[in-house]
Amino acid sequence: MKKNLFLILTLASFSVFADPKVDKNKEEKIEEVRSKIVENLDKRIKQLQETKTCISSAKNRDDIRKCREKNREERKAMKAMLQDKRNRKNSQKD
Repeated sequence: MKKNLFLILTLASFSVFADPKVDKNKEEKIEEVRSKIVENLDKRIKQLQETKTCISSAKNRDDIRKCREKNREERKAMKAMLQDKRNRKNSQKD
């Protein structure tokens, strides 16, 4: 019983002395991450809309192929850009 009471009081004291700035920083970080994710999703949606428009206006298979190739190249470029950002971010942490 005394061990349990000691454990509860110890855990409670840690929560009382928790730094409120840490929670605030986490919230700010979440907002930053959320906005970056939404920004990247908007870019992808725009790219898909452009591809859809291109394919809808295609007159033959060759035009469709060109639309798909353009979409593929844009996806590769976006992926490379995001990978580069990730690499730079990780190198700054080290």
